[in-house]
Amino acid sequence: MKRIVLSLLLCSLPLHAEEIIWSGLIYATNEEKPGEKPAPVAVEMGRLSGKLKRVFGYKQFRLVSQHRAPMKSDKSKKWLLPGKPFSLSVHSDTSTPAGYKLDLELFQEKRLLVKTGATVKRGSPILIKGPQCAQGQLIIALAVE
Repeated sequence: MKRIVLSLLLCSLPLHAEEIIWSGLIYATNEEKPGEKPAPVAVEMGRLSGKLKRVFGYKQFRLVSQHRAPMKSDKSKKWLLPGKPFSLSVHSDTSTPAGYKLDLELFQEKRLLVKTGATVKRGSPILIKGPQCAQGQLIIALAVE
């Protein structure tokens, strides 16, 4: 009897819950502005700030824009718009226990800047170095929530 109940419970659980992919456009700089109040830190930036500092070496990070979209394990394509003038095409190839295998295409306006493949999983964001902007650097981040 215990085996039957356990089997029924396991069969009723979803095999892979739908997850959300978050994308953000981040402005990084070493400018220090004494006397100004720091901007409110988004939850995502709090999670990424240590890795951003280690990878890029900047002191200040500001989330310019963000976008969330559901990710499915089937072959689906999403347009994530982290901010103007950038757009990101994300094609979910397959879902594995290691994460989502993605084909990424980063555009500035209509010009293709980067085409690459990557695996993104919960707790392991993807950071893409964008162009220099004013006194800093634009960074595009992807993370599974």
